[in-house]
Amino acid sequence: MFNLKRWKLFLLPVLLVFVLGLALAGCGGEEAVDEEPVDEEPVDEEPVDEEPGEDVEVISLDFASPFPEPHHQHVNVIEPWIEAIEEASDGRVEINFYPGGTLSESTAVVDDVATGAIDIGFTMLGYTPGRFPLTDMTRFPAHFQSMEEVTRTLNILLAENADFQEEWTGYKVFALYGLPEGNAYTNNAPIQGIADFNGLDLRVSGELEEDTIAALGGMGSLIPMPEVYDALERGVVGGLLTDNAAIDTYKLYEVLEYATSGMSMFYATKAIFMNEDAWNSLPADIQAIFDEHSGLDLALKGSEIYAEAELRGIQKMEENGIEVYEWTEQDAADLLEVATPVVEGFLDQLEAGGLPAWDVYEHLLEARDSLR
Repeated sequence: MFNLKRWKLFLLPVLLVFVLGLALAGCGGEEAVDEEPVDEEPVDEEPVDEEPGEDVEVISLDFASPFPEPHHQHVNVIEPWIEAIEEASDGRVEINFYPGGTLSESTAVVDDVATGAIDIGFTMLGYTPGRFPLTDMTRFPAHFQSMEEVTRTLNILLAENADFQEEWTGYKVFALYGLPEGNAYTNNAPIQGIADFNGLDLRVSGELEEDTIAALGGMGSLIPMPEVYDALERGVVGGLLTDNAAIDTYKLYEVLEYATSGMSMFYATKAIFMNEDAWNSLPADIQAIFDEHSGLDLALKGSEIYAEAELRGIQKMEENGIEVYEWTEQDAADLLEVATPVVEGFLDQLEAGGLPAWDVYEHLLEARDSLR
């Protein structure tokens, strides 16, 4: 017999299981609701400070030149060199450049660097006669064919010759290089042979030229280039020994009438150098930066810019009607005959003073000949 009460008791659990299953299935079929993203505060990156930090010491160096501003060596060699050093050091090196003799005059630069009164100097070595006698061998008449040959020869000696290096004790040399060929320029009478030197008073830039002019019967006066224009204009000297580049740089075409080309009377030298104690105080990485931007390449750049200035000087002489006499082979032979005793006497004098001058001279000739 059918029992309704018992049937209800059986059906109720089944319905509960069924409803519960539907509920669970419904929950599983719903798409997940995306949660609202949580806004996060952006993290600010610290800016890169290109200036030296407060705890980084800036090395300030004074650099003096006696030559006027602007000068082609300042504009094309020294100022780009300074900028390269400062940039490579990320501002840790600051070089304060003082041209025009404002910090050190022509005859004082070498001493001022040696004593540490200034850190870096640029000058013509002939302004301080006797200070660099081995380097002055480039001033021997008729010894070199070009200023590049002079520059490369000097740098071979600087790298290889201990006696030559000793001459530069107290200094760190950044660049040592030759200038254009030295010739004669006058404002009263032309020089067309060695006899025309007799009785002339000429401005010279070094002791060797002074001795050579004396051997030729003239007189040499050591006058810094910035003062030469005035000396010629006032008749203090009747001419000068210099190079074609200086004719344009110092506007000497305005006070000259004659030039003698191809003499190879001498090759002057210039240098950029630093006080050795100041150099030794620099951190090793800063020294490496200076070395990377200095040496033979910098020296050759100096000579290259002088070559460009030399062409401008020649052009100025042509434009201003300066009469140019070309030195002949016979003139060169006559000059060498007179100059040879001067050269030998110079070397003997250095030997008497304790310098191995003849040995260095032989090395100089060997280095020069290796370039030909």
